[in-house]
Amino acid sequence: PIIVDLEIHGYIWIISGGTPLTELDELAISHCATVAALILFKDKALREAQDALRGDFFDRLLRGDNDLIGSYEQLRQINYHIDKPHQVLLAHAPFPPGANRSSLVKDIESRLDIKNLNPLTVWREGDLLILLESESAEVGKQVAQELVTRLSHPAQPLLVGVAGPCEPLRQDADGIRRIYEQAREVVTINLQMGQQEGVVVFDDLGLLHWLYYLPVEQWPENVYLTYIDTLVDYDAKRSTSLMETLEQYLDHGGALVDAAQALDIHRNTLLHRLERIEQLCNIDLRTPTHRLNLHVALKSYRLRQSK
Repeated sequence: PIIVDLEIHGYIWIISGGTPLTELDELAISHCATVAALILFKDKALREAQDALRGDFFDRLLRGDNDLIGSYEQLRQINYHIDKPHQVLLAHAPFPPGANRSSLVKDIESRLDIKNLNPLTVWREGDLLILLESESAEVGKQVAQELVTRLSHPAQPLLVGVAGPCEPLRQDADGIRRIYEQAREVVTINLQMGQQEGVVVFDDLGLLHWLYYLPVEQWPENVYLTYIDTLVDYDAKRSTSLMETLEQYLDHGGALVDAAQALDIHRNTLLHRLERIEQLCNIDLRTPTHRLNLHVALKSYRLRQSK
């Protein structure tokens, strides 16, 4: 086996037919494995040095280091262009404890290199931050969708948040920090909403962005949140699914057929549940204002549960 830093990276085989191996053959195999391991170890050390440089760059960038623009040598070493606009992609994938995350980085970098987007990658808070040279918001969306399509699978779903672009570093020293926080926010919100896979864009958050920053002290003042709490308590006591029913009904814009299919129930069953919700909350779900406020309150509840 070829072993680097206690990890097996491959094996060396010798095809000898029916001829038994000699001591010289075994020595040659051992030396080949050692040489291969040394080459891989050198590559690993170079990658770790690059990772450290990129990590230091992002640390300084995110804390607003005013001397960063003048650090030409560090910028050159990581191939960062201060006169180019950038986008941030934040890739979230679940990893078991002790798992090797380098394969995901290699897969992503190899696909982005083909597109000449000059990607910079660094791990931040358990997620992979990807910095792209891009002038158009659509570029990041397309790249993120391609990554999800090609790399996401049931055992390891991939969720990619997209934000930006921002002005070049020379013109907007705070731009990358700002869009990184936006990418982090859109990933966090969608995880809290139960989405584990796909492409999520900060500009599409809309009302959820406001709800995310709504002070906790304001929540009890909303009567529609008390309706949501009523449904949650009812479900807990009777093992029903009124909360899920309401969410699917509202998420599908009040379309009964679509909501029933999503819940895998008959349309009449859905109507019966909606009638029970109206009775418990003393509201009319046919009223657009009630539906809107309930939908907002429901999303607020999801965010509240995760804080």
